Amino acid sequence: MLTVTDSDTTVSRLTTSEREGEFLAWADRLHMGRVTPTADITQFSADRADVYRSFGWDEDLAIKEDFNLRNSALQEALEAKEEVRLLFGRSLGDQLKLAQLCFWLSLSDTDCLDRVFLKVGQNDDDLLRDEGFEKPSVEELESYRSFWIAFASKDPRFLLGTLKSSNAVLAKAAERLLQEYPSSENGLSLAEAQILDAVALGISRPQELFDAFQETEENPYLLNWDFWAYLDRLCVRKSPLIECANGDDFLCPPKDLAWDDFYAQQLRLTVDGKNVLEGKTSYTELHFGERWVGGCLLKRESVWYWDYASKTLVRELCVPELTR
Repeated sequence: MLTVTDSDTTVSRLTTSEREGEFLAWADRLHMGRVTPTADITQFSADRADVYRSFGWDEDLAIKEDFNLRNSALQEALEAKEEVRLLFGRSLGDQLKLAQLCFWLSLSDTDCLDRVFLKVGQNDDDLLRDEGFEKPSVEELESYRSFWIAFASKDPRFLLGTLKSSNAVLAKAAERLLQEYPSSENGLSLAEAQILDAVALGISRPQELFDAFQETEENPYLLNWDFWAYLDRLCVRKSPLIECANGDDFLCPPKDLAWDDFYAQQLRLTVDGKNVLEGKTSYTELHFGERWVGGCLLKRESVWYWDYASKTLVRELCVPELTR
């Protein structure tokens, strides 16, 4: 029996709990960087390794090798006709991983799905309990498969269908994903708005900001390295929204393991940051940096906005003060 779960940390906890079988971490920060629509999981792993290299997080060859070993372990279990358990949480990150797995499994021999069991835990302790695994219905597998195809698409409007899914956990994850598109009110994603709010309240050091940010998320899905990338994006553009209080350049990620210097940084809002947060201007009207949300590239001249009032994606800013 093979249990596929969200992270090496969960694998470690499952191993020490003396659970039966083998455990495999499906570790990928799918909400960060480009996601390609390829059905070739080997090519997908190579593409994701390039994404990690672009963030400066690790050597791309090492990441690619880790992904290929992970893929092979799952494929070998399927070929050996082992029972495969998918064990994930409710966060956006976990639901994206689960969607990718359901998509890939749907491309395998149909009889392998008869040996797949699923559990979506409510919290970390729930993930350690051995009960609660059920064979997913055809409809449930299809909902995850469709979510993945929409996520990897160039057109984010396909994601809107998941908001109406009967799978409430998946629908909530889809909405949280769509909230990472620029808001039609000020051009900020929800995560960016939460970060600016915290800085405006006087929380200035990176670790304190991360801790405060995590408390704003019902189902936290960012790791600290993901969060540092968000801070970096807000600090280093030509029109930064956040800056170091002493005028130095923001240090991210820590260079030469300069952790003391990194954690000692104090951040504050720039004038642009205050104006965006107060709705006086839109982030996308400034030097908006290109970024990917799944398969969709967002750039200044081609932006999809998330409209909170109508819960849909639009092409134009919706605040009168910004469109006059």
